[in-house]
Amino acid sequence: MKSRVAFLCLALTMVLAWCTGAARPCTAEELPGQRSASVELTPVPDHTGDYYRTQTTLDGSLYLTADEAFFRQGKLRATGESAAPDPEKLNGGKSFANIEGWQPGDSFEWGVLFRQAGELKVDLSLTADDSVSRWMLTIGSEQHPLAVDSATAKLSVSTKITESQLGQQTIRLTCEHAQGKLSLQQVVLSGEAARDSAVLRQRWRPAAAHARFSSSQATGPIQLWVMELDAVPGEFGCYSPVTTPFGYYGASWEADGRVGTSFNFSLWSFQRGGQEPAIDRLSHLLAIGNPDAEFGGFSHEGTGVKVRGWQPLEGHQSQRQAFALRMEPGDPYSTYYSYYYLADEDRWQLFSIGNKYNGNRPPKSLWVGGFVEVPGPPNRQRTGIYPRTMRYRGWVENTSGEWFPLDQMSNGDIDRATKLTDTERGCTDDGRFKLTAGGWKLYTPAEQKRIANPNATPVAIAPYLEPRHLATLHSVPAEVKLLEVQQQAGVLRGSYTLQGELESSEVTAYWGTQEALTFADRWQHFRTLEQGAAGEHRFELPLTTSGEPVYVRLFLKSRAGQFWSPTTAIAQP
Repeated sequence: MKSRVAFLCLALTMVLAWCTGAARPCTAEELPGQRSASVELTPVPDHTGDYYRTQTTLDGSLYLTADEAFFRQGKLRATGESAAPDPEKLNGGKSFANIEGWQPGDSFEWGVLFRQAGELKVDLSLTADDSVSRWMLTIGSEQHPLAVDSATAKLSVSTKITESQLGQQTIRLTCEHAQGKLSLQQVVLSGEAARDSAVLRQRWRPAAAHARFSSSQATGPIQLWVMELDAVPGEFGCYSPVTTPFGYYGASWEADGRVGTSFNFSLWSFQRGGQEPAIDRLSHLLAIGNPDAEFGGFSHEGTGVKVRGWQPLEGHQSQRQAFALRMEPGDPYSTYYSYYYLADEDRWQLFSIGNKYNGNRPPKSLWVGGFVEVPGPPNRQRTGIYPRTMRYRGWVENTSGEWFPLDQMSNGDIDRATKLTDTERGCTDDGRFKLTAGGWKLYTPAEQKRIANPNATPVAIAPYLEPRHLATLHSVPAEVKLLEVQQQAGVLRGSYTLQGELESSEVTAYWGTQEALTFADRWQHFRTLEQGAAGEHRFELPLTTSGEPVYVRLFLKSRAGQFWSPTTAIAQP
């Protein structure tokens, strides 16, 4: 039996599909309601300096579609294509025709600005494949139950907007029962209350919030920082690592405010679409604090290396998480040592060590920043109006071993044209910084370039900065060092030292006629050496070439993790 299709508010559907008196699709200029109106900045009442993005009706009606909608969860998707323009790329340059994938409990919502009281008529345009569905339409605090079956030709609700309801209101459509495929095209508002009304607009996902942190008290170059991050519990999670001179280090955060179980430690080598440089200019990992993790890479936004296959906080998730990073400038690489704090075990743990090529211009000082962002395309990640807030406190150590609190946060993410920002930043009452992405509002940023925090947490208060903990941040759990290697009588002979935690240790030698850094799959030869205790050891390897330099690097694996020798040795012929 062929499925019957219910057309609700047929006349309104025809307005979007065909222009009056013409058998052709609408152009953007002929779209009804506010859909061809420009986006304007409207002051938020009683909030000086705050604004909404709005599109005001051009004909006394508002058309609420997938383009202006946001949703919390479920399998909902914005589908199809619409002739409506996408002002300011709020949907990433796309415009959608339908909202599909409805399941019981799913809801879409729109922000509307009512400027006039009076009667309000709400018409829904919905198609359904031979099914029955029940809905709840919420306007502000008022609820209107709706029932739809395949015989329904029109679905309308009449209500009133009173003087007390003027201003921003949320219109939400919730699916309470559904069978078969449902597709919502639009919700149309008309009547006296819709005159001069406007739809609130916002980016499909939150615009990312970025900040740099610094200390007004610090003297001399910085060699180490410690940052504690604390996500405010909300409806959604976010990606909020710490930014560094080499890339990102940190975690995603769950909706309840707990840190995720895995980390991102990404060292960039070259940008997307760029040509790979000579191997000696590539970033490369030197160590991972886990024996089973992978020396991996990435190639989506750019190309570089990262740790994979390890969830260091599995079983250790908490509301707050401290990270640490130490830098040793070098030529041609700067070496970065990353750590994380296990609060339930009261100890720091090595995460990874990496070399970043610096073009023979090593950074003079280590800096730290952070960002809050939400990934996802506009057809399924439509949570731009829901705030995500991260709180920070931190400290830095200079090369003389002196510690200072981070007491400054940069301003930023300011639009050049409007001089406004989608992000909110400031200080909390307990001395932390806060950084928010998402929400309806745009903000007028502070005039100063840096936001001062006079109540920044003193160093002495942080339990993980006790002397016994600081010693861990200036060390590694295990190490292999290649002392020398020579070509002698058709073989390679060399020596190395082992130190640290060497339980279940194994040393592997890699060698060849070309440098391969710590990319194991690029080396021509490898061989497992004898296991040994701490101290100096000698080794001998077959020489498969003559008259050429041979490159040699050693790799240590133990229960404490995986560690490459810091440098490659060259055995001359």
